[in-house]
Amino acid sequence: MRYRYFRGAIAPAIIICCFLVFSSPAAAFVPPAGEYYGTVTIDGSPAPAGTQIQAIINGQVRGSIVTSVPGQYGSSCLFATRLIVQPTEADSASHQPIRLEFLINGVKADQTMFFSSGIRSVSLSMHHPDTPSPTPTPTVTTQPPTATPTPEPTLKAPVAEINGDPLSGNAPLDVWFRDVSGNDPARWNWSFGDGTFSTEQNPTHRYVSPGAYTVTLTVWNDAGNGFTAEPGFVRVTGTPFLMFPGSGRYPDDLDGDGKYEDLNGNGGLDFLDVILYFNNMDWIAQNEPEGIFDYNGNGNIDFNDLLILFDRV
Repeated sequence: MRYRYFRGAIAPAIIICCFLVFSSPAAAFVPPAGEYYGTVTIDGSPAPAGTQIQAIINGQVRGSIVTSVPGQYGSSCLFATRLIVQPTEADSASHQPIRLEFLINGVKADQTMFFSSGIRSVSLSMHHPDTPSPTPTPTVTTQPPTATPTPEPTLKAPVAEINGDPLSGNAPLDVWFRDVSGNDPARWNWSFGDGTFSTEQNPTHRYVSPGAYTVTLTVWNDAGNGFTAEPGFVRVTGTPFLMFPGSGRYPDDLDGDGKYEDLNGNGGLDFLDVILYFNNMDWIAQNEPEGIFDYNGNGNIDFNDLLILFDRV
């Protein structure tokens, strides 16, 4: 009785607030900045002071710092300077994990990861490619040296091989797949085992239902093709992740904290999400993984969660 009384009392208030707020456009979502610090090495030795480190998202610089001490960029101290990485609205438009790369003095670092907000320690390293030994100068003789023709490289058919991270976890599970095939493939066709496909070289895919998924990859170049199939390559546990009734899109975790606030999957947090939560509280408890919608962490779907979502709008 208390639940029904409170629900009947708060619904008119929420609906009135929605009509007041909807008169102005909703702000576009931009992920909060991330702050990075840690060690940095070049060819196994501490990077010298004055080394420039850049954060790259979608081929664009999203943050930069110059080291002041050897082998260290930024610091964990409260007021220390750190590498500030700020994605843009365009970087998060696809609602997929944001891939983050680093450059050390303009050369790609060994580390690549998914962007996350907040302060984070990341050790960076970079290795220059090995320089081939110089070819000895031939001894001059009375006879002119005979030139040895350079053989043309022979292109071989690619050998398909895959990797991914993470390969197990609860639904919804976002997996970044990597093509590690040999012999330089030029085209790719992934099958993720749940009826979806991709022609990207290194795609990211979200699994929404528990199960063991067989992942396949076919690769091509001008010399032929290669194929690999990995049974049970991705294992997803937990309760199936569903779309909310009438939304047509999967919910999204906008700030990467493991709690899904964008219930209608439109790319932002607004009063439509609050109304959707209010109208489907019983449905959430019966059908969705409760942990990702239990904002106060008390193990229940209740009106305290609704108020927390309302306060965030």
